[in-house]
Amino acid sequence: MRLIAVCLCMALSLFGASHGNAASDTQELSRAQALLLGRSFLAEGRAAPAEAIAAALLRAAPQDGEAQVLMAAALQAQGQYTQARAFARAGHRMGESDQTRFEGAMLAGRSDLQRKAYGRAQFWLRRAAQVAPDDGARELAARNFQQVRRINPLDIAFNLGLRQSSNINNGTSTDVITLLGLPFRVSGDSRALSGLEFSTDLALRYRLDQAARHETSLTLGLATRSYRLSSSARAQAPEARAGDYAFQRFELGLMHVRAPSEGQSRYEIGAAFGRSWYAGRPLGDHVRLTVAQTRVLRPSTVLKLSATGQHQWRRDASRRNATRTGVAAELRHALAGGDRLVVHLGAEHTQAQSIHIRNTATRAGLGYALAQPVLGMRLDTALDLEERRFPAGAFQPDGRRDQTATLGLSAMFETVDYMGFAPVLRLELSNTESNIEIHKRNEANISVQIRSRF
Repeated sequence: MRLIAVCLCMALSLFGASHGNAASDTQELSRAQALLLGRSFLAEGRAAPAEAIAAALLRAAPQDGEAQVLMAAALQAQGQYTQARAFARAGHRMGESDQTRFEGAMLAGRSDLQRKAYGRAQFWLRRAAQVAPDDGARELAARNFQQVRRINPLDIAFNLGLRQSSNINNGTSTDVITLLGLPFRVSGDSRALSGLEFSTDLALRYRLDQAARHETSLTLGLATRSYRLSSSARAQAPEARAGDYAFQRFELGLMHVRAPSEGQSRYEIGAAFGRSWYAGRPLGDHVRLTVAQTRVLRPSTVLKLSATGQHQWRRDASRRNATRTGVAAELRHALAGGDRLVVHLGAEHTQAQSIHIRNTATRAGLGYALAQPVLGMRLDTALDLEERRFPAGAFQPDGRRDQTATLGLSAMFETVDYMGFAPVLRLELSNTESNIEIHKRNEANISVQIRSRF
């Protein structure tokens, strides 16, 4: 199909001829030739003639997605970002190929970036990743998304999860305990109850101030956990209700980050205030102070040291008020093949009047993540060990010692991707041994979460 795309007077003027010689002649171009010519003009930095060609194409075929994209690129090159965004969105909507829809979404994102509409830009870059014609284009959209995220003063992260758990109430795995030499049967609602956990985690950060070496941000966090008891759990504890174990937490904080030298060390100090609810009733308020240093030991190795202090005011019983202090170290190392190794150590002391709250804990963990997907899944595994020591009491004259081992395996299904979000399947086994029978616990969990890939 051929169309009169450009008057010869315009075409000759583009190539340097005089307007007088061009006034009475015309030149016919096919649609494909006109698009190629328009793109050539853009590559040469000549946006005005590219815009004229796009306008001629759209007069002939207003629903032409490729012409919409050409017009968007030409307008964007001339700094007309609002108009460019409209044509880019139309190109994404009308495009007949993944390449055209990808280009339209990328141009819409770039136009929004120039207009400082960072959230919209990130949305369109996710749409670009969704329709990317190949892996290279998808990686380009992801890199652009990360660049906009660094610029955007507002950062939003969230996780949605569904977990099948054998122990939603943190109950004991023991049916009978012995006290003063006598056996006692543990009530049904104190033993482990199985069921489904529905989780939501939302973290917002708004950058209040930023310079080359430091930034200050306001943070907000929300977390919810709700449950559905299994039929076996309802039979075991007929009076138990799923709402008895529901949990919510809200937290508002301030974080300051400073990096005195490029790529070497990063220092953080943060303060936060929060409130939590359990079974629909206020559980407690807390304040927390955190300091941390992240240091690049070598290009492939990063060490993070942190210290935390927190005080909690309990609403249910003042003797459960607690002050918690802790230190931690985490080493991350990238291996030659791209696999990642994580080692972490930690210690924590909790001071409280209640002997069931007062304890000292030590932790150690090892994590390993594969660089290359296996059958379309990105795998990582972790082993965590923890020991908690509680003081002596009436029913624990020698004190209480809990030792917990947790083994987890996560698989992100990269081939099941929508706009950069992918499901993560996690398997977790946990066992707690204790010198006090009622605190022995076993737990097996299978969970599915939705996470961002970039």
